[in-house]
Amino acid sequence: MTNYKLYKAGKVLVTGLVLAAGIILTSCLTEVNADTIKNNNTQISTVSDNKTLNNSAITDTNQLVTNVIDNQNSNSDMTSGTTQPATDNTSDKATIGSNQPTTNVTNDKISNNSATTSTNQPATDVTTDRASNNIATTDTNQPVTNNTNGGASNEKTPDTEPVKNGWVLNNGNNYYYENGNLVTGEKKIDNYWYNFDKSGLYSTGLTNLTYKTVFYDNKGHMYYGYLKTDNTYMYFDTRDGHAVTGERYYGNHQMEYYGQDFKQVRNNYVRTGNTYYFIGQYGDALTGERYYGNHQMEYYDQDFKQVRNNYVRTGNTYYFIGQYGDALTGFRYYGNQPNQVEYYGTNFKQLRNMSIAINGRNYRFGSNGDLIIANQPTYFSQLDGRWSSHRFNDYTMGQAGCVPTSIAMVLNGSYGVRVSPDDVRNVMNNISVSSFGATGVDLINTVKYYGHQVEQINTLGRTVQLLQQGVPVIFYVNVAGNIGHAIATYGYNNGATQVYDPYSKYYYNGWYGVSTLSNNLSHDRNDWNAGRPVFAIM
Repeated sequence: MTNYKLYKAGKVLVTGLVLAAGIILTSCLTEVNADTIKNNNTQISTVSDNKTLNNSAITDTNQLVTNVIDNQNSNSDMTSGTTQPATDNTSDKATIGSNQPTTNVTNDKISNNSATTSTNQPATDVTTDRASNNIATTDTNQPVTNNTNGGASNEKTPDTEPVKNGWVLNNGNNYYYENGNLVTGEKKIDNYWYNFDKSGLYSTGLTNLTYKTVFYDNKGHMYYGYLKTDNTYMYFDTRDGHAVTGERYYGNHQMEYYGQDFKQVRNNYVRTGNTYYFIGQYGDALTGERYYGNHQMEYYDQDFKQVRNNYVRTGNTYYFIGQYGDALTGFRYYGNQPNQVEYYGTNFKQLRNMSIAINGRNYRFGSNGDLIIANQPTYFSQLDGRWSSHRFNDYTMGQAGCVPTSIAMVLNGSYGVRVSPDDVRNVMNNISVSSFGATGVDLINTVKYYGHQVEQINTLGRTVQLLQQGVPVIFYVNVAGNIGHAIATYGYNNGATQVYDPYSKYYYNGWYGVSTLSNNLSHDRNDWNAGRPVFAIM
């Protein structure tokens, strides 16, 4: 019996050695991972072939093998015990030593983990994850608890940071985000416009944008309206916030001016091209008279522009503003005529229908402001007995002497030429080409004989102008059924002139409308031989 037992024992031993050698040889030919745990001088190794996924569980004498349960097959029963017969063996390869009962061994398809318990200790469930390489091992007399790993790692995944939206305070600065993106450039937020630079900081103060210059307050809000700075003001448009330059019209006919530095001009001149403005101490452009300096005056029109080299009329008062913007005083000479002289008093007002004594000499100015170089005519009548019967051409002075009598009134009274109608008659008898009375050409030649000039007048406007200047005018008018008749006129007032009728004031006596006289000119063609029969005597 002993030999038989030894034979059988030796046979089993040989068979075990051969099988072990086969396993070792196989491990040399494949990629092997080996984890070794030593307990109580007994070495337990778990060998796993990664390529064949055939895990082997080996126990030595008096050692128990625990169940290895795949998570995918977690419904399998695990049985352990030192005196229990072996149950079904579902392992790919399982070799058990002599006289040792074996429990179920189930290999995980993926896991390379081995579960090993020490001598005489029952094993608890060890559940391995499909992806974990962790090993659960218990020491002597210590049970092994369940070990369940996460999908890929035992580490806790950190919480996801929320997406940034709205204002975010960072290092003492406010930034604005939309859907996690930092906002830059112009942005309207809660009805306020902001401008964020490339780093996300909002702009403050005067800021140049692409197409305008604006101002942002300390909160980054775009500013509108007046802004006081450096003892002056800026103005930012109330629609789009742009800083205003140049003219700004506002209110009830008011205007301000802002320079290229955006600052409002105050108490100073502004020049744009050839136009001047003056801006007052409160920022408004002036209109009307401006007195300044040592008795000087300027004038600004209703469009705020300074008047230069032109007349200004306010009611019935006239000023003349020189080429540099100052109102004139004293004499002003213009034109080529001797009567083209004006006078402006110390109050800058032009004298009209007034006389003034300067250095012992009297000057009189007409209704148009020009110097009157002629006085009022001296009245003579052609019917005066001293000369009415004297022959004039083929008739007498009483019958046809209206032209020489009118010339005598003007020369004697207006220009101080001491002549009578009879004196003029004598001259004209040698000059006249007419047998009855005197033509227009006869008048011109006779006046020149006495050293004075004649202007033949073609328009009503020019007639009025000369009368306003105090120049006497002789008209050839139509009277008594198509009879040509000469009259002298002088002065101008409200469209009328004073008439001096040489026929003993029979046809005209007093003031008559200039237009009325101009529309009643002589029908005699001889009176028109020098042109329209209206003549200014100068």
